[in-house]
Amino acid sequence: QYNKTLFLRFLTSAFYAAVLYAGLAIALFAINGLFNVEIEYKAYLKLFALVSAGFTTVFFLAGIPNNFQSLEEDESYPKGLKIFTQYVLIPLMTIYLAILLVYEAKIILQWTLPKGLVSTLILGYAVFGILSLLLIHPIKEKEGNGWIKLFSKFFYLMMIPLVILLLLAIGKRVGNYGITESRYILLVLAIWLAAITVYFLFVKKQNIKIIPISLCVIAILATYGPQSAFSISKFSQIARLKKLSESKAKEDKKDIPSIVRYLVQKHGLASIQPFTETNVAALEAKMNATAAKNNDNGYALKSKKVDTAFALMKVRNDDDYSYNYIRFVNDNKGMILINGYDAIFSFASYNSDSVKRFDGNTFKVQQSPYDAAVKDKNKLILTIGSNEVLHFDIQKVVDSAYEAYKKDKLNKEGFDGYVYPSAKMELIQTSKKYTFKVLITNMTGSYDNTN
Repeated sequence: QYNKTLFLRFLTSAFYAAVLYAGLAIALFAINGLFNVEIEYKAYLKLFALVSAGFTTVFFLAGIPNNFQSLEEDESYPKGLKIFTQYVLIPLMTIYLAILLVYEAKIILQWTLPKGLVSTLILGYAVFGILSLLLIHPIKEKEGNGWIKLFSKFFYLMMIPLVILLLLAIGKRVGNYGITESRYILLVLAIWLAAITVYFLFVKKQNIKIIPISLCVIAILATYGPQSAFSISKFSQIARLKKLSESKAKEDKKDIPSIVRYLVQKHGLASIQPFTETNVAALEAKMNATAAKNNDNGYALKSKKVDTAFALMKVRNDDDYSYNYIRFVNDNKGMILINGYDAIFSFASYNSDSVKRFDGNTFKVQQSPYDAAVKDKNKLILTIGSNEVLHFDIQKVVDSAYEAYKKDKLNKEGFDGYVYPSAKMELIQTSKKYTFKVLITNMTGSYDNTN
């Protein structure tokens, strides 16, 4: 009865919270639209956190019964809950079981290690099964419900091969990549499932309360102390990083960037202190202060910390995430003065129509590295007529803008943009007849983590 009451109270709390959040979110949206009050996306996230962690928790706890004796004397049981368990949860669990048993037979025949996805499916089967057993426990002794005892025995018997498969899958991932928070949780749940299976198969005097009590103890141990998921994961990945850093095998070096990224994103920049003489704690504090001053979002700050870690450890990141995109815009606010010049033309690096006509001449622009035919890289090449050529060194502008960015001297523009003085984005060249000024209005590019 207690399990039934908790389950129904949880569903009610979730429904009330969803309605409350939807109503308040619509109210914020209306204020934003009607009164031109700028409400950031973070406000909706904070509202969700407040409703889910505040209202839902209080509402759920307020409905927990405290008179256990009268609760157990109540033999009523919602028919809808029995139907939900018998015709929804148990069939879903059966489908999971069929898939898993066929897959287990496949890996035995092929003699291969299981995929990581199998862990999720096994946990899904266990959740559906244990939830079903908890919900139908109050009516297991009633006449006509003999199938419940049969189902309970069958469920735990089927858990034996699945727990073995789960431990193999987790062991493979931990052996290859070490322990992270998610793998820690999977490993602990696998051990817990093994213990619960043994308990309900071989202990005669069973107490179903062992399930919530043991889960509560495990949750506390996994959250606090040196044996927590956070502490064990950090220790495991630091040890793995030390081992790979000392290895001379090229294959081992490939995993170093992902470990560094994980440590910085999950445990902060200070987690790489054993690998550098720089005071990273002080450096991280300075970066946090700068981010708060510039109102940078959390993602941008983490990205900068990862870049800093790569630079400090001299790690080259070769995967798709090894490049950081950046954009520079000049400060002319869209206004271009042409004093001392006769005409102005607009060129775009992505525009194939790069030929203009003026004063009886043709002017063709090519920009490397977009044009493979251009040998002189990082230059803007202007061809006047058929034989006169001028070279504008774009790389100088790129280098000076990037140096200013690294020294944190530029103001932000949008998510990945920075304002750079238009005077420094000008390039001037003189031909036999004309003087040309190239004014770069927008530069977009990328830089890797070692430069």
